[in-house]
Amino acid sequence: MLDEPNICRESYQVAQVVILARSKSEALTLLDADGRWDLAALQRLPPEVVPLATPRILTWQIDPF
Repeated sequence: MLDEPNICRESYQVAQVVILARSKSEALTLLDADGRWDLAALQRLPPEVVPLATPRILTWQIDPF
């Protein structure tokens, strides 16, 4: 069995969250206030910090049929 974190408290097949925040602490506060996310599981994943001054695609997802 894979040791993947269960990041969302709801049932899901694919879960993804993108947060715009000034710090990791602020991002975790926003997620905690939302109530759907398991903060301990999310902290097992390394965050990707994106400088907001740089134009780029933040995230994408393609679910095949």
